[in-house]
Amino acid sequence: MFEIIYLFVIVLAALPLARTLMIGAGGKHIAFVHRLYRDAAYILAAVLGIIALKRRSASPLKTTGFKNWVRVVATGCLLNIVWQFSLSSRS
Repeated sequence: MFEIIYLFVIVLAALPLARTLMIGAGGKHIAFVHRLYRDAAYILAAVLGIIALKRRSASPLKTTGFKNWVRVVATGCLLNIVWQFSLSSRS
């Protein structure tokens, strides 16, 4: 499902490049090369954005560091509850 969306995003990013290639240089080679690089940068930005999104969404759930962090937070919360209970029972 997501692969279709990623492909759609890349195709959308490639539309300016297709338009630039259809129009052609028209005698202005420097401007044409500049447009080519700019349009290729759109595709590169889309691909890098997809990679960053995939790494960001999948990384924390698969690493043991995340599991250890959850365990430390849960232990800290439990110790805080026990500490608060012991303080309230002394009063």
